[in-house]
Amino acid sequence: MSRRASEGIPAGGRILALAACTLLLTPRALGCGGAAHTDPRLRVRAYSADEIYRLKAYVGYQIDLEFEPGERFVGLGAGDLRSLGFAAQDNHLFLKPKAASVETNLTVLTTRRTYQFDYSASAQRPDPALGDVIYALRFSYPPSAADRAADTLERRLASASGERPRNLAYAYRGSPQLKPVSAFDDGVQTRLRFDARGELPAIFVRNDDGSESLVNFTVDADELVVHRVARQFTVRRGGLKGCIVNEDFSGLGERLGSGTVAPAVERAVKGVQP
Repeated sequence: MSRRASEGIPAGGRILALAACTLLLTPRALGCGGAAHTDPRLRVRAYSADEIYRLKAYVGYQIDLEFEPGERFVGLGAGDLRSLGFAAQDNHLFLKPKAASVETNLTVLTTRRTYQFDYSASAQRPDPALGDVIYALRFSYPPSAADRAADTLERRLASASGERPRNLAYAYRGSPQLKPVSAFDDGVQTRLRFDARGELPAIFVRNDDGSESLVNFTVDADELVVHRVARQFTVRRGGLKGCIVNEDFSGLGERLGSGTVAPAVERAVKGVQP
């Protein structure tokens, strides 16, 4: 917390805020597997390959096991497989007891994971006051390696772009309908922002011999990102035309040894090199 933010909260408010954080963290700190919803019959548990999950079933009630989207049921093993029925659809596995007074273990195999359960069933009617009947058990999952890598790359790209100095010395002449709201470069990329209500123009780069070449760009939030710098870009839409001039142009821009558009990101080449 910054000093300014800290000074803006009275001492009593900081105590209340700390107490609120403590209350929010208490169930997780205790390993509580209770519901994340107001209805205790809907449970959420964090998945771990090293955990055995307890399922208490009641005759006449089914339990819906909800896995990750795209994850499919493959098979089920049990110490007493005749004591329950099961059916699968999409990323759901439905369990329904066939016999009462059963205690056994279940192993559920999916296309992505293995789940272990300690399963029991009872013929007694569940007591709503106890909150021990389960309608659905939903699993949450930690980010995958691919998700973590993509998140890291995104943060590094954003950080690297923010570290490079910006050149804001741009001028425009031409059709007012195509005038960008803002234009700047960081020595590697040129970023252009246009009126969100208008159709995006085609962008051309003016070559030294006076000819023009169409340039590709990507869209980042509300900005067009041209992965180069130039003395002048020409924008066209229908019969409209305009020129975006870099008044502080000092060359074709920095060529990064990383082989990417960000100095903090290295290009990894896989396979046999010639």
